[in-house]
Amino acid sequence: MDINRWLICSIRGNQLHATSSGVLTAAETRILRTQASGPIWSNAECDDAALYNGNAAGQLNSYRNDQ
Repeated sequence: MDINRWLICSIRGNQLHATSSGVLTAAETRILRTQASGPIWSNAECDDAALYNGNAAGQLNSYRNDQ
């Protein structure tokens, strides 16, 4: 799957983070690095996450509810 320009968003504060690139093969995992200077998710409070695909519409591909 082509994951070029995909974005990860920390919902608390509407913070967009690392974009991804390349092709992800079946069952492959990948660590995405952020350019933030500190933690991007709160360990003290709920902080949902969203993954948006890289097409022009930036459609929501996945959502993680942090309860």
